[in-house]
Amino acid sequence: WLSSNSVYLSDSSGWSVAPHPLAISTSTIDEVTNESSGRGLLARRSINPGDEIITIPLNLCLTKSNCYEIFESVYPSKITPSTNEYITIALTLIHLKYISPQNEFSPYLSILPSTDSVSPTFTWSTSDLSELKGSPVTSATTSLKLKLQKEY
Repeated sequence: WLSSNSVYLSDSSGWSVAPHPLAISTSTIDEVTNESSGRGLLARRSINPGDEIITIPLNLCLTKSNCYEIFESVYPSKITPSTNEYITIALTLIHLKYISPQNEFSPYLSILPSTDSVSPTFTWSTSDLSELKGSPVTSATTSLKLKLQKEY
């Protein structure tokens, strides 16, 4: 799927070899500012400035504008260009994954983890969540649930 969509991966990337499980990171730190930089790609070998290791055509990126075009073509006037970016992308992903599963993104979407395998706390029962009483996770989960109910 990657090759047929003009994605370039360096021959020396080692992407066909599974990484050691201890190297998995849930966050990255900017080496210059020492601030969290969120999720991202982590190099397992030295990369020189200017080395091309991956090229992804913009039309394969699920950006707000790309998702808006996809969603609007199927559900006219249900969202607007000013709709929140995350809502636009989420609605499009739901449509692509569950309503129209035969699409150009289906090979990518089929490898994403299921909700059950990730087990986000906002899907937990009240009883299960109460096991974390006193933890900041409970208030964060409650806040997220309220936000999801309000937005969706």
